[in-house]
Amino acid sequence: MLQQTMSFRERGVPVGNAEETYNSEDDVRTRVFLKRIVRMVYAEPEKSRTYVVNGGFTQDCIKTHRGY
Repeated sequence: MLQQTMSFRERGVPVGNAEETYNSEDDVRTRVFLKRIVRMVYAEPEKSRTYVVNGGFTQDCIKTHRGY
């Protein structure tokens, strides 16, 4: 998430294009979650980096995908 999305942000790729990279995700809840995180990365890159590095992203992604 961080490498690809942050790279897009740094290169000036529009947020909509970055969100489209997750359109192939089968589970709609996971897809919505990932797109929300893309918007967070674009809006608050340092906060997002901490969220990913500290494991919060992984835990939340697992909860979203599994449903618990």
